[in-house]
Amino acid sequence: MTLAQFLFGTLFATLLSGGLTSASAQSGAERAIGSWDFQSVPYRDDTCQMSGTMRIRPDRDASGRSTGELSCAFTAVEACIGQDRWIVEQICTVENSGDQLSISSSIVNFIEADTFTGSYLPDHFVLTIESASRMKGQIISSISAGVEFVRQEEAVS
Repeated sequence: MTLAQFLFGTLFATLLSGGLTSASAQSGAERAIGSWDFQSVPYRDDTCQMSGTMRIRPDRDASGRSTGELSCAFTAVEACIGQDRWIVEQICTVENSGDQLSISSSIVNFIEADTFTGSYLPDHFVLTIESASRMKGQIISSISAGVEFVRQEEAVS
C-alpha cells in the first residue's frame, strides 16, 4: 500500500465516522491555526500604524510530536509619519480560552530600525476569534491599539 493510499483511506474512514468537525464546531485553537495578515488602527495621534503577517501553528517538542499548545512567528512593520520605521521578526506563544487568544512575543531580529533597537518592545496581542477568517483585539506593547487579523488566502495549485 502506498502512502497516498494509506492517507486517503484514513481520511475516508475519518469522514465516515464523523471525525472531522465543521469550522463552527472547531475549538478556538484549531480555528486560529494558519497564516494571517494584521493591521492596527492608527495610534500616537494618528501618526503611527502597525501591520504584518503572522503564522500560528501547533507547537512541537524536540521529537516533532505536537505538545497540544500553539506557537507563532510574525513580522511586524511599525511606520510613523515623518518618524521611525521598524520591521521586526518575533516569535510567540499562544494561550487560548474558547475564542479568546493571548499572544506573548519575543523579539528575534530587527530587519530594519531607524533608531536605537533597545527602545522597541515586543508586540503582544489579545484577540477574539470572530470567524474562520477574522480576529479582532488589541496590540499591547509600548502602546495599546485596536488590531484586526484577516486570514491569508490559501494558494490552490
